[in-house]
Amino acid sequence: MNSTTDSGLSAAERRDLAAIAGTMVPADAALGMPGADDPAILADIEKSIGRDLPSIREAMAAIARQAGGAFPGLDRDRREALIDGWYKSGGAATTMLGRLVLGAY
Repeated sequence: MNSTTDSGLSAAERRDLAAIAGTMVPADAALGMPGADDPAILADIEKSIGRDLPSIREAMAAIARQAGGAFPGLDRDRREALIDGWYKSGGAATTMLGRLVLGAY
């Protein structure tokens, strides 16, 4: 069994992307809206990566470093604070990941 998806992401990277995307665009049960970590939305995000894979990996690595390597294991408040601070720091990889998630949502 291959450990990467068609997007080029490993299983661990896919897990991290799901946690990041779900933090950036969380589900809203009251409105019946899925989060960006919904399997169908996440599949669209992955399909859209294409040539931006190096930048997406750079962004995810920066988030992982700030999270001490365990972003998915952080509680919701800590994930949101980390993403908020990271996104404000700017940069090409930051913009690329934000655009990828929001564009697929």
